[in-house]
Amino acid sequence: WAARVHRGRIAALAGTDPVAAAGGQAKAMGLRFVPSYRMNDAHFVVDPDRYPLTGRFWLEHREWRIGRSPVAGWDYSNLFDFSHAGVRAFRLAVIREALERYAPVMDGFELDFNRFQIFFPPGQAGRQAPLLTAMVAQVRGWLDELGARRGRTYALFVRVPPSLRNCRWSGLDVPAWIERRLVDVVIPAPFLTLAHDLPVAEFVALARPAGCKVYPAVYDWTNWRALPAAPS
Repeated sequence: WAARVHRGRIAALAGTDPVAAAGGQAKAMGLRFVPSYRMNDAHFVVDPDRYPLTGRFWLEHREWRIGRSPVAGWDYSNLFDFSHAGVRAFRLAVIREALERYAPVMDGFELDFNRFQIFFPPGQAGRQAPLLTAMVAQVRGWLDELGARRGRTYALFVRVPPSLRNCRWSGLDVPAWIERRLVDVVIPAPFLTLAHDLPVAEFVALARPAGCKVYPAVYDWTNWRALPAAPS
């Protein structure tokens, strides 16, 4: 990762934008292009003061951490807690910049809530879910404004956990997003699991009356850790 980050910084200083380059190539090939943004990536959390993927914003605002992991056996305590307005404002600022920057080549934008599915301290996700809904509504509004300026339509994709129960656990009120027509495409997907059963029907039942699409995804990789000798 350190080598990748170093090369990325060199490319950025040289004025290279790989996302714009990929989008331009996709359009030249007649493909649709949808940039994606991970809403709470956890790759840095084990050793944030030395890990190359730790962002400056985290280093300057570590007081906005979740503080206690809601998942037993996994230390997610260093992830951002979205109950803090500053965390939400930072994420939205990054998204707004991306929308403006890639509008010429993109056909929509994806909010990836699947990696990772943790946004609040233990026991708070259900109560704080309206905060994430407000963020989705804000992005929807920006896409509509952008489309009006450019004379076209931009779709909003959301990648979410593989069941409505899991979404509720994370603080993702997907039924409200669909009912309010905030999103155009819902992508339920498992994460680091051997269970490839997806209860897609419950998403489809909500989406069909609203005119929303459901595109389930099963990744081509699974848990990278050793399996227990006697799985439960």
